[in-house]
Amino acid sequence: MASRTAGALLFLGGAVFLAAMATCIALAPYLLEDNNLSEFGIHPPTALFFNAALVTVGAMTVLAAGCFRGRRAWLVAALCVVGGGGMVAAGVVTVEVGKLAHAIFAGIDYAGHLILTLVIARTLRGALRTAGFVAVGLSLVLLLLWVFQAPFLFETVQQAGTQLLTTLPLVFWMFGYSGALLFARPARRARRTPRLPGRLGRGGGTLPA
Repeated sequence: MASRTAGALLFLGGAVFLAAMATCIALAPYLLEDNNLSEFGIHPPTALFFNAALVTVGAMTVLAAGCFRGRRAWLVAALCVVGGGGMVAAGVVTVEVGKLAHAIFAGIDYAGHLILTLVIARTLRGALRTAGFVAVGLSLVLLLLWVFQAPFLFETVQQAGTQLLTTLPLVFWMFGYSGALLFARPARRARRTPRLPGRLGRGGGTLPA
């Protein structure tokens, strides 16, 4: 389905995203309260880390699009471009530049990665497949809790923290999937059985004398 290059790009993208979010929270924890996550992109202590991370991770996702092969490869590649492109656009067009445009790009980013996880999970088997479906479901539940401002979450991790939580199931699942791509053993080619002379080599009969 995909090469180790795709695994490396997606794994590094997830690492960059988590590192940037952790840096932003450490520099300006006060922005978590009564603010959307995008506020990190317009305040001096965190703007550079936040916007650079969105552009970098989005670009890595777009580059990974060309590394998929086989079943549903075209759909996976298209979703990588949509989700990654939305993330890049959200990093360039901040809330300060255009609030509505930023919200649209951020929505495209989230929807693209959500559907990407679902599509890839459907091509897999075993634990990764199940985990992909669980990650999508959990992300949607957290999204609803953020939209309806669930008090038990807003009082503990604040508004922006709740918004960040909606992305984490997808990020952690992508870590698992990309790690599997990185460390997967190359498939062995089946050895071709040499054809025997005479009728036996064609599926029956006896060898010539």
